[in-house]
Formats: sequence, C-alpha cells, structure tokens
Amino acid sequence: MLNAWGFVPDYLSGEAPGIIRMFFGRHCFFMYTQAPGGELRRHANPPQAVRPDPAALRGSEARRSELLELVRADRMPVADIIRAAPELPAPFLNCDLPSLTRRHRDGMVVIGDAASPTSGSGASITMEDAVVLAEFLRDQPGTDQAFRAFERARRARVEAVVAQGKRNIEGNLSGGVRAALRNYFIARTFRKPQVDGKRALWMHDHHIDRGGPVTVGAAG
Repeated sequence: MLNAWGFVPDYLSGEAPGIIRMFFGRHCFFMYTQAPGGELRRHANPPQAVRPDPAALRGSEARRSELLELVRADRMPVADIIRAAPELPAPFLNCDLPSLTRRHRDGMVVIGDAASPTSGSGASITMEDAVVLAEFLRDQPGTDQAFRAFERARRARVEAVVAQGKRNIEGNLSGGVRAALRNYFIARTFRKPQVDGKRALWMHDHHIDRGGPVTVGAAG
C-alpha cells in the first residue's frame, strides 16, 4: 500500500479547519483536512498488487493520472483536489509486518511505526513503546535484558494492532454489501464504543500504569 500525501495551497473546501473528511472509494481510500492557513492537506492509500520500484514512484504526472483513475467511479470530491495539486510528492510504501522473530540487535530496537505500519496508530504505538521501553531500561540490569523484556511485553499488542490495520485496509476497499456492512459497523462503533461487553475502540484506549516497577504482564 502506498501513502500518497501532499497539500494544495489556497484551496478552500468549505470545511472548518481541523475537520478530517475520509472517503472509502471503490479502489482507493482518500482523506483531507483544511488547514488554518488556507491550504488543503490530503492523503490517499493507493493499493499495489506488487512491490513497486521506488524510482517509478517519483513521476508526479503519472501518479496524478493513476490517482484520478482510481477515484473516477466514486461520488466524492476527490478528483478536483487531485487536479488542483501543483505537484504530487513521491509516495512512500507501507508493508505488513505480521511478526518479527526478533525486534532488537546490539544497541538497536524496533518500536512504533517501524513495528506496526498500515494501522494508522504509529504515533500512539510509538508513545506507548517509549514509555514501556524507558521503564524496562530503568528496572532491568542491562540493555539486552531490557530489550528482551520489552519485546515480550509488547509483542501481543503490537501484532494485534498490525492485524487490525490489515483488516482496516481490506475494509477500505470493500464494495457492495461489504461496504454497506463496513459503514454500518463504523457508525455503530463511534456511537456506542462498548459493544457486547467488549470495547470496540480497544486500539485507542490502551492504558499503561506508570510509576512502580514494570512487569511483562502489566506492560503488555
């Protein structure tokens, strides 16, 4: 999946600044928000059947034509935004990482968006990881022990977020009955976060206890 981003200067969408509009197109997810300065910030997720050559992602006009074709059949105010963009920066590529056997080596450790791409929760996961990692570095006798404990504590949550991100992407490109069901459950989730005794917004209300000694069970 590509992350195609950019902005359109002096483009007034009619939306108040800070409102994010998301569109689930037949072939591409698209969203935009009006910035206070007048520019429109946009983001799209064009799917890719095969891993593209990075050099092929730099062609701005070719990328514009591809995006326009992806949204051509959709009833959403996206094509005008794409046409109005003075340039389309090269997108970057996201790939699923369902499981990493090992998340650290020597003095390096994988955290945040590097461990959970495509979920839309990279910043949140990064902050969670930073807090938990800092506590293990504080409480463990050495860096290697801290990294090992950190991996054990965070693996289940991070892999669950990655799996949810994959489901979200597949749902973004659903059509017909699947699209109607997706829209229904999205609306129900935000109207009623707690469904059947389970928190539907589990990705976003995760809590980490701070202060005392951290343990693998408490931090995960």
